[in-house]
Amino acid sequence: MNTHKKPLGQEGLVKNQPRVLKQRDNTTTNKASTKFERILTHLLAGNSLHRFSAEAIGDHALPSTISTFSNLHGIKFDRDWIEVPNRFGSTTRVMSYRLAVSSIPDARKYLGLEAVV
Repeated sequence: MNTHKKPLGQEGLVKNQPRVLKQRDNTTTNKASTKFERILTHLLAGNSLHRFSAEAIGDHALPSTISTFSNLHGIKFDRDWIEVPNRFGSTTRVMSYRLAVSSIPDARKYLGLEAVV
């Protein structure tokens, strides 16, 4: 007899089952995007990120993510120190990352967006 109980709220969940995600244009997809895909897509759109802004798209360790892209995939980033407001009424210095123009083709390739000729 199996007396093991699943944690509350975990009934019926299958490990690694893709989630249905709603896109900006209100269409849906079954492909669950990874943290790496979300970060790189955001940066490829010309945006910058710092460790606190990355929290909003699901990255709790942006410097490690940037390091992984650089070391494992050869994708380069421009870096700048910026000051952001903190909860104590002053500012905190953080590194802001932008995708280097020279790495746009590598980022597109990583995301499977390379052009078909």
